[in-house]
Amino acid sequence: MKYFRDKIYLITFILIAALIFLIFPFVFNYRLISGGDYTYLTLTYLQYIFHNSFSSWINTYNFGQNTTALLNYAPYNFIIGISASIFNWNGIIIERIFWWIPFFILAFISHFYFRRLLPINKLGFLSVLIFLFNTYSLMLLGGGQIAGVGLAFVIAPIVLVHFIELINFAAVDEKNLSIKYLFKRSLIASLFFSLQVVFDLRFAYITFLAIGLYAILKLVLTISKKNASRIFSFFFFVFLFPLGVTGLIHAFWLLPTIIFHENPIVDLGAGFNSVQAVKYFSFAKFENTLSLLHPYWPENIFGFVHFMKPEFLVIPILAYSSLLIFNSNVKSQMSNLHLKSKNLSDSGNARMTNTQQAVTILFFCLLGFIGAFLAKGANDPFGGVYIWFFQHIPGFFMFRDPTKFYLLVALSYSVLLPYSLEEISERVSSIKYQVLKDYGKHIVVIVFVIFWLFTIRQAVTGQLTGTFKSQQIPQEYKQLNTFITSQPTYFRTLWLPTKQKFGIYTVDHPAISASDYFQISSPKNLVKKIANTDIEKLLQESSFKYIIVPEYTDGTIYLKERKFDSRQYEFYISSLEKTKILKEVNSFGNNKVFEIAHFKNHFWSPNNYIRLQVREISPTKYEISVNNGIKGQKVVFSEKFDPLWKAKIDNIIESSSNFEKNYNSFILPKDGNYILTVSYQPQVWVDRGIIISSISVILIIALILFL
Repeated sequence: MKYFRDKIYLITFILIAALIFLIFPFVFNYRLISGGDYTYLTLTYLQYIFHNSFSSWINTYNFGQNTTALLNYAPYNFIIGISASIFNWNGIIIERIFWWIPFFILAFISHFYFRRLLPINKLGFLSVLIFLFNTYSLMLLGGGQIAGVGLAFVIAPIVLVHFIELINFAAVDEKNLSIKYLFKRSLIASLFFSLQVVFDLRFAYITFLAIGLYAILKLVLTISKKNASRIFSFFFFVFLFPLGVTGLIHAFWLLPTIIFHENPIVDLGAGFNSVQAVKYFSFAKFENTLSLLHPYWPENIFGFVHFMKPEFLVIPILAYSSLLIFNSNVKSQMSNLHLKSKNLSDSGNARMTNTQQAVTILFFCLLGFIGAFLAKGANDPFGGVYIWFFQHIPGFFMFRDPTKFYLLVALSYSVLLPYSLEEISERVSSIKYQVLKDYGKHIVVIVFVIFWLFTIRQAVTGQLTGTFKSQQIPQEYKQLNTFITSQPTYFRTLWLPTKQKFGIYTVDHPAISASDYFQISSPKNLVKKIANTDIEKLLQESSFKYIIVPEYTDGTIYLKERKFDSRQYEFYISSLEKTKILKEVNSFGNNKVFEIAHFKNHFWSPNNYIRLQVREISPTKYEISVNNGIKGQKVVFSEKFDPLWKAKIDNIIESSSNFEKNYNSFILPKDGNYILTVSYQPQVWVDRGIIISSISVILIIALILFL
């Protein structure tokens, strides 16, 4: 048996390594990765995150955005930025070292954590195959969500198992309870959970829901009435203490978020926080989620949902058969013990083992079913339940896209499927035929692996798109980007209809999609809006210098019924050529650039007599040299209005006022020439939080080593 285990382990890990090289060849060559939401790491972006990882205001996104509640990823960004600066690595190397390689390493490590849940399961090695190579994880990576979301996905098993072991230990009898050891386990679990929060707050939230479910089951099924007095200590070490530790580690963004009551989801508008958005993004049906089938598999085209693929129905049948198998095993084992064992302690130990297995199997069955129910979102059955959760459960507003709950299904099946297959292989090996006795387990494993590879055959045969297809930056985009970045003055670019992924955006030259800016998707209405003579003043005051009609390169723009429609591109070009407020100034291949005359700077004054010179210290602090200042006149800051922007001169502090319902503005407090300092107030608390977070991490690691 040991020979079988060692040999099958080796073969399986060779298989998984081969699959990684086969499905993800782009990771192991020196080519650009792009597609979906993938962040292309340009030199300017790496420089930006090195200097501004912990900035509470981002000025490269539209007209600026408060990011205090989105800074959880900042520590990892800072490590990426400082590594790029010290070692002079470019983006292609950086993304491999900090995104893809850690993803695969964590995926392999997750296998050993899955094995700790059911040590008796000899086929537990299949968990990494199931967890890493399923349609959801592949679509996640194909959509470009490796940074943050992908890493939070693969660290979830590590976090979950640490908390399960913590819960199991916290639920033992009082006489066996070691507070010191419990404290240490709680610290370690908290540290891993804090790391998952760094990568993605939504997946950390989902993982914590799973932890809560296991804790409830453990309390209900194992803690007797005589131990009820220990529920408080159980609750403290499993929930209160880890959340407190996580709060200290993440003080750098939690403090300003709580103090200033910031909610970035609300700022993003109805498209992110409305019930209509939830219904719109509920693409998966219950049969999809229950079968671990991503609704966009395999094309990964937004909104393009396939019919149910029948082969995937085998997956939930195999997974949930573990309940029947376990029930059958327990009856058989207890019967044998009753007949053969004269030692009552043996029977007691068996009951303890069976109880723990029962909690584990029941937990993962419930976890998979709940995950499947939530991942379908507002769809039937009982779609109104998800809507109610979205409106009333704290934190649920983060899940306008319900497919994030596929994580629970993937976690569940990564444990249940190997368990079911182990029991099936035992039954096959017990059949009288010699071949089945000798090779029954091998046959079951081989059949399952072939079946699983069949379900993801499009990945194996290289048919997936998105990040799975390497691309080079077209020369025309390189020329366009050089043209924009070579200009020292501040201005924005408006991309019609939407920004293309190879288009440059920097601190001095933010890029904005016209369809997002005007909240219009129809080409006809979009052009009509821009051609309106009244819009010229708005574009000038918004610091737009160029309108760019990008070249079709990646199948995401100029689409009609999901197919490229060249007439849309030609319509935009011909319409802008007729627009009086615009002048075509350059072309880079099929990238057409139109200029808006007399655009305003980042800071400007309605009074032309006043002269301003701007020095950007950071995205949250500017020094404005005011020449010919006139008391009572305004200085306009063309970033989205936020009352937390303040202007200071000497001891005089002016709060931002709303300029034409769009931007920030400040009243000049006196005449003459002077320096006006404009700063964003939450940054003060971000800086204080960084000190608290740094001290907390050092102390926690020291405590763990000491204990």
